[in-house]
Amino acid sequence: MNFTVTNLASFNGELIVSGLFTNAGGISAGYIARSNGQTWSPVGNGISGGGRVYALSFCNYELYAGGSFASNGGNAGD
Repeated sequence: MNFTVTNLASFNGELIVSGLFTNAGGISAGYIARSNGQTWSPVGNGISGGGRVYALSFCNYELYAGGSFASNGGNAGD
């Protein structure tokens, strides 16, 4: 990570992290990334709009990110 991690969650056997970073393990990741224990990858298209993820959760096998951001992977955020 090139900056602070603020949230951690386990989802589908992967570690999901969010925070103030734009790079995870040398990969571009807009404030949210995942690791399978060997490599890092972005979660979708990441978070845009200079926002912040305050919480990570999951329900019915879907990951939810709550916070203040313009969009998450093309979906509008509040």
